[in-house]
Amino acid sequence: SLNRWELMEKKWEDKVSSHCWFVSIYSLLIAKKINWKGDMGELMSYAALHDLGETATGDFCNVAKVIIDKSAENNYVSRMLGDRMPSLLPYVHEPRHPEVRNIVKAADLLDSTIFCAKEAAFGNGAMRKREPLCRAALYEQWFKLPAAGAVLQEVWERDVRPSLELHFDSAAYDIDS
Repeated sequence: SLNRWELMEKKWEDKVSSHCWFVSIYSLLIAKKINWKGDMGELMSYAALHDLGETATGDFCNVAKVIIDKSAENNYVSRMLGDRMPSLLPYVHEPRHPEVRNIVKAADLLDSTIFCAKEAAFGNGAMRKREPLCRAALYEQWFKLPAAGAVLQEVWERDVRPSLELHFDSAAYDIDS
């Protein structure tokens, strides 16, 4: 599995495969917390495969993701899967429903924010500076989720914010640092 955060100094490894797994879990939990009634199959397949192109290219930083030609990445993934398992192709590209993209994006940012907080908890100053940027992007994306604003605010305050704060405490990891 390929490493994430290659351009950043880090104390812990973060792999593309584990990131996709956590994004899938977070997507499912977010959908349940906000009582989303959409297509769970589409949500889970998009979450699991959202960074499939990075299995060939390695991790892209957010700046690169903005300027990269998505069609080139999609063509590569289509060729790769077409050779291995063509029946997966319909599940790889952009989801049919924008709500799915919004949930997965929030889950993606949640995973990145948690990683930054964990790194900061163990003394990584560069990630401590990056975490507020990740958290701000997550907060902005959170309120694009398909639920009423009051529900989103309640889940943020009750579940998300406390969890993020917990990750800043190295003692919460119950390991020797």
